[in-house]
Amino acid sequence: LIAIVPTVSVTQDDFSCDLADPTGQITANITNYDGSPVVGNAGFTIEWFVGTNTIAANLVTTIYPSAGVVTDGQGNHHIISDLPNGTYTAKVTNDAAGCFATEQVTIRRATPVMALTFDVNDDQTDCTPNGEVEVTGIGLTYSDGGAAPINFTPAYTYEFYEGQDEFGTVLQANSANPVLTGQVSGYYTVIATETNSGCTSSPFTQFIDDLTPAAPAVNIAYGVLPTDCASATGTIDATTGADANITFEWWEGSDDYTDEVQNGIDGISPINPAGYNTDGSTGATTLTSLESGLYSLIIDYTGSTQCRYQIVYDLPFVGQQATTTIAVEHVEECPDDGSAEVGISESIFITYTATNASNFVDGETVTANPSGATGTISNNTAGVSMRISTTSPLADFLVTDDITGDISGATADIDGITSGYTDGNFDDISEYDIYLYAGDGVPADPLANYTVNGITYPLINLSSSRAVADNEPADVVQFTGLPAGDYTAVARQINNPAFAPANTDRCFSASAVETIEQRAYTPFIDGFTVTDNTVCDGDPGDGEIEVIAKKDAEDTYGPFDHATDFEFRWFVVGAENYPADALLVEQHETTSTLSTANAAGYSGANIGPGDYIVKIFRIVGGSGPASYVYSGCSVEGTYTINTDPQEHTLAALTSLSHIEDCGTTGAATIEDTDVTSGDRDDYTFTWYQSDAATPIATAANDYELLGLAAGTYFVEAEHDLFGCTTSMVEFEIEDQTTVPTVSLTLNTIDTSCDPDANEGNGAINWSITNDDTGDYSYQWYAGASVATGTALVNGASINGAVGTAATVSSGTLSGVDGGFYTLRVIDEQNTSADCFVDATFELDEEIPTISIAAAGTINTPNDNCSGGGYNGQFQITNVAVNGTPQGNTIGFNFAFTKEGGAHGGTQTGTDPLITDLEPGDYEVIITDATGCSSTTTDFTIDDDSTDPIAELNNKNPDTNCVSPGTN
Repeated sequence: LIAIVPTVSVTQDDFSCDLADPTGQITANITNYDGSPVVGNAGFTIEWFVGTNTIAANLVTTIYPSAGVVTDGQGNHHIISDLPNGTYTAKVTNDAAGCFATEQVTIRRATPVMALTFDVNDDQTDCTPNGEVEVTGIGLTYSDGGAAPINFTPAYTYEFYEGQDEFGTVLQANSANPVLTGQVSGYYTVIATETNSGCTSSPFTQFIDDLTPAAPAVNIAYGVLPTDCASATGTIDATTGADANITFEWWEGSDDYTDEVQNGIDGISPINPAGYNTDGSTGATTLTSLESGLYSLIIDYTGSTQCRYQIVYDLPFVGQQATTTIAVEHVEECPDDGSAEVGISESIFITYTATNASNFVDGETVTANPSGATGTISNNTAGVSMRISTTSPLADFLVTDDITGDISGATADIDGITSGYTDGNFDDISEYDIYLYAGDGVPADPLANYTVNGITYPLINLSSSRAVADNEPADVVQFTGLPAGDYTAVARQINNPAFAPANTDRCFSASAVETIEQRAYTPFIDGFTVTDNTVCDGDPGDGEIEVIAKKDAEDTYGPFDHATDFEFRWFVVGAENYPADALLVEQHETTSTLSTANAAGYSGANIGPGDYIVKIFRIVGGSGPASYVYSGCSVEGTYTINTDPQEHTLAALTSLSHIEDCGTTGAATIEDTDVTSGDRDDYTFTWYQSDAATPIATAANDYELLGLAAGTYFVEAEHDLFGCTTSMVEFEIEDQTTVPTVSLTLNTIDTSCDPDANEGNGAINWSITNDDTGDYSYQWYAGASVATGTALVNGASINGAVGTAATVSSGTLSGVDGGFYTLRVIDEQNTSADCFVDATFELDEEIPTISIAAAGTINTPNDNCSGGGYNGQFQITNVAVNGTPQGNTIGFNFAFTKEGGAHGGTQTGTDPLITDLEPGDYEVIITDATGCSSTTTDFTIDDDSTDPIAELNNKNPDTNCVSPGTN
């Protein structure tokens, strides 16, 4: 294609994360030699091939039938889209001339890798959720480490989750908005998706702090204690700073009422406000006519923060003897194994000496100093002694303590302490049923069932269900299998308790609150990286999966010695029996990488393309695999290693040894720079004949091939480790030998009828037109080739059949018959004598037609009688050649015969005159000097002789009878 040039380009790289949906695009146009485009690519056919050669099997539409073939105003196959990375060849053919040109391009695979900048714009500062997080930036790199792929413009959507990972509740799904607003304090996770490539980022997590204003200081205490648990005679007083923005609400129970409004979402209304002051401008509110129990004061702040604050108060009753104790064990295993031990606080007698004028009152809490012990006064004898139900399981009252009442302000020094426990008394747990509440607290109806985390509360342990041994002094009731959270324990008197035989009020004790902490912590997958397999045959695979585990998003809680108490177990999805199917097991790591190399020392498994699952467990004890103790908490992650084979290319061969000397062969050598790895020893090479299908039997799969005749060949390379095969590369070994150019021309057409082989009178001129040295020999052969011909020798009629051209560059072969003749001219500078050229010439033959010219004979008849000697004669005076009279008979020989035998006449040599012929039919054949003969010519010698006539004058009769005829 001298006047046109194909212009090919990658118009879009492959940046898709979905290998089944590539995005590569290539474009071909045709340009005139002056740089102007060929409008519509008219008159040309564009074909695209996968790889570096143009064999039909490599057509893009054959290998990738789902590729997008664009037909537009620029012609068919002008654009091919939806292609994976790799090298492609465009073949542009001139439809009229049939000639073509090729150009190659390479599509990159460069998928975006996103690093998010995830910030907290606003912490929660209002009680109306106003926390805000935002993806404020995305740092882009690309999987191949290069620049941005061609025609890639990133666009993003964001998915926000509640919690520390992407398994929490979706708060904002696949939105172009990078901001999440209106959130409460807590963890939030985001994943970004680049929509053009389908690639997703790793999860990024942030924590919104709770910066809401602290609750206003509130002083809350009973005003009047109910006379018993069933009497609605108690009052609660609450005071705070006067603020017109405050509204007071009273609720029954200790449930979370901060998210309720009057006639709120659960249909429960606050206690009728007609009985108490709701106006915060007075700074005080009193709730009256109360039975003992739990009450909540809500301070509804209508200012800028819109906060609702809750204060819980447990109103006792006069003579309330027992308080509840609760001790918890935190969740250390999965499933939840938290527990709560609930008991009745120990009753003690304290004798004391008052140190001020105030008197202790029943029901108030006293605090000991310096021990820190606390208790509730159940019966006080002014200035002398008191019975206390202890409420501090971690501290005991000491004789060296002084005590202070939290209501009365009375103070005293402890003089003595004795146990107050008596079977059947108010601190005997057998006299109580135990109630345990979870979640926000005790609801307004403490006997109503409700559900938290799938468990129905309250949990109730009836005294009647306990063994006698469980009702001994200091015994407790244990609740097990509890999840983490806040718990409230209350003891409720049985009917007719021993210490009040006629009482059926079933009074509740003072409550106790404790929190079970979550210390089991299901492992948290903080991030993962999947490296796709690039080994073409998958064995050994080089794909990897790296998983990072944490205990939580910040990895701050560490109840054990170190933060690497994880065990990673890797399996093929669907083959997950441990330990039989495990591919790799690693302990005491925060990061585990599944790879062929890492698995080699454990299972020896080949980690090729496929689906894999990792199961991560928490180790909580033991010193080795045989003795490890697991928390039972685990997390699973499933990942896929795709096939993304390396592209290995073989460049067009430049190290070619062409044939420059006759009798030698060419060679092809692949250099390090011709292969992708840069080291040709990394590959096995297969060499093919010109059909690109038949391997060359003598090739040794090496990077060098010797002994090549001139012609076209192909070669492909396979990487020994990765098994990746390049496209075939076409190359040509040229015959660059210098051989003479021989010209053969006609000298003389053969007109001879020489009967000797190859002899005649024809002649052929020869000449060497590129005689640069003149050091040649030559040999003529009779025949169309040297192989089938006969070497001629000089002699007889043949001249110039053999010789040297050391001093001349032309000559003539003469004296030869018509037919094919071949001249071999040999370069005598090459000692192998294999550097030659053959030229063949067909020498025409024209055999003359010989005849007697018209009126070219003299026929004299015989006029003698036989007795006197015949005198007939025949003479040829003019011979015609090819119908043309020659005017004479010179150069011809004449052979006369009579009826195929001797003519009987007289002829001198082969003269044209024959005499002494008797009458009769004769033939003559004329032969020229070259042996060419005429056809047989017949002629007749007439008989013009005249016999004599005798005349008889006398006639004598025979008269002799004895001797007839004698007379």
